Amino acid sequence: MSHNGTSNFIVELMSESGETVELLVNTIGQYTGAKVIGVQKEAFLGAEPGMHLLNIQADSSWNITIRQPRFSSAPGLPQNFSGKGDSVSTPFSMRLLRFARNDEEPSLRGA
Repeated sequence: MSHNGTSNFIVELMSESGETVELLVNTIGQYTGAKVIGVQKEAFLGAEPGMHLLNIQADSSWNITIRQPRFSSAPGLPQNFSGKGDSVSTPFSMRLLRFARNDEEPSLRGA
């Protein structure tokens, strides 16, 4: 997704009936980024299968590409990712993990 304006850029994923499924972007000014939305029946988070709409508010030109990739496999851990802003990593496979918070360090580490 990208936006070349100077004011609000808002993108909402809407259900066919017009209900907000997920707020994808809400920013001011230029924007470049990517989002992932899970799709499954009776979804607690993400979208359910079916028709959807995008509600877009922008003051200038914008571009959105929608893909539905199908991956048959993915590399395991460890994986390293870096970037800036909204981005989506390549797929990776992981076993059940447990995370512990270290209150002295504001980051998460695998336990």
